[in-house]
Amino acid sequence: MCSMGAMTQNEWVLVSIVPFVLVCLVVAVVLARRTTGPAAALAAWAREHGLEILEANRRYFFRGSFRLPRSAGQSIYRIRVRDEDGGERSGIARVGGFFGLGKEVRVVWDRSQP
Repeated sequence: MCSMGAMTQNEWVLVSIVPFVLVCLVVAVVLARRTTGPAAALAAWAREHGLEILEANRRYFFRGSFRLPRSAGQSIYRIRVRDEDGGERSGIARVGGFFGLGKEVRVVWDRSQP
C-alpha cells in the first residue's frame, strides 16, 4: 500500500512538469493574442466606419494623447486612413479595453485636419 506522502519518481516528474507546461501554454496564447488581436480589431473598426487603413504603426514609446489613460494590455497605433470620399486623415488609435480585454478602438484625430 502506498502512503499519501510517498511519490514515485515518475509521479514527481509529472507533478513538476504539468504546471510548467500549462503556464507555458497560457503565456503562448496571451502573447499570440496580444500581437494579432489589436491589429485585427483595428481593421474591423476601419471596415465598420467605411475607412481604408493606409498605415498603422504600433507605438511603444510615443503614445500621443494616450500617455496616461492606458492600461498594460492596450495597444497604441499611429494610423493614416482614407474615407469613402477619398479624403485622408491621421491620428492616434488606442485598441483594447481595460487590461486589454475587448476590442474597443478609440481614435484621436490630428487637429490640423478638417
